[in-house]
Amino acid sequence: METRLTTRNLVFDAADKLLKEGSRPTLELLKKMTGKSNPNQIYAALNEWYGSLGARVEQWTSRPDIPQSLFDIVENLWQTALSEANQHLLQYRQVADETVNKAKDQLESMKIDANKLAMENAELIEMVSQQNIVIEKLNSQLEEQKLQIEQEKENRVHQQKEQDQLVIRNQELSKNRDKEISHYKEQLKTEYQRSEANENRLFKRIDEWKIAHTKMQQEFTDAEKHHCQSIYKMKQMVQNNDYEKQKIIQENLLVQQEIAILREQLKTSCRPQWKRRSRIII
Repeated sequence: METRLTTRNLVFDAADKLLKEGSRPTLELLKKMTGKSNPNQIYAALNEWYGSLGARVEQWTSRPDIPQSLFDIVENLWQTALSEANQHLLQYRQVADETVNKAKDQLESMKIDANKLAMENAELIEMVSQQNIVIEKLNSQLEEQKLQIEQEKENRVHQQKEQDQLVIRNQELSKNRDKEISHYKEQLKTEYQRSEANENRLFKRIDEWKIAHTKMQQEFTDAEKHHCQSIYKMKQMVQNNDYEKQKIIQENLLVQQEIAILREQLKTSCRPQWKRRSRIII
C-alpha cells in the first residue's frame, strides 16, 4: 500500500509538471520521470490523475494567477484525454467482447472437457473402487499370510525346542550308552577271564584224564598180557590135570570179569570228559 501511494504521488507530480510544460502525460514519459517500471501501477495512477483533473481545473479557474493559455492547454488536453479514453474504451470493449467470446468458447470447451473429465473421473472412481476391493483382498490375504508366517515361526520355534530337547536327550542317552558299553565291556572282560580260567581248568582236567586214561590203558595191556600168560599156563596145566583145567577156567572167567569191569570203568570215565569238551567247543 505504501509503494502504491508513493507511485501515485510520483505520477501525479510528474503529470502536473508535464501539463504545465504543455505536454501530454504518457506511460513512457511517466516511467522515465518516476523511475517506476510497473505499468499497471503507473496506468492506474494516471487514470486517477485524469479523473481528478476536472475538479482541479475548476479550482484553478478560481485562481486569477493562472494564465488563460494554461487553461486552454488543459482544455485541449482534457478533450484529447476524453477522445483517447473513448478510443481506449472502444478497444477495451472489442477486446472484452473477443475475450468474452473466447471465454464462452473456452467455457463450452471446458464444459465438454469437464463432462469428459467427469466421465473419466467416474471411470477412475470405478477403477479405484475395484482397485480398493482388490487391495482389500490383497490386504486380507497379506494378513492371512502374516498369520501363517507367525504360525510357522511359532511352529519352527516349537520344533527347534523339541530338537534341542532331543539333542539333550540323545546326549544323555549317549552318555548312558557309553556307561553301559563300558560296563558291558567290563562284564565281558570278566566273563572272558572267567571263561579262560574255566577253560584252563578244563584243559588241565583233560590232561589229567589223558594221563589216567594212558595209565588205565597200560594197566589193561598189562592185565591182558597177564591173562594171555595165564591162559598159556592154563593150557599147559590142562594137559596135565583136569582139576587144574577147571580152576584155570574159573580164573579165566574172573580175569574176563575183571577185564569187563575195567572196560566199563574206562568207558564211564571217558564219557563225561568228552561231553564237557564238546560243550566248550560249541
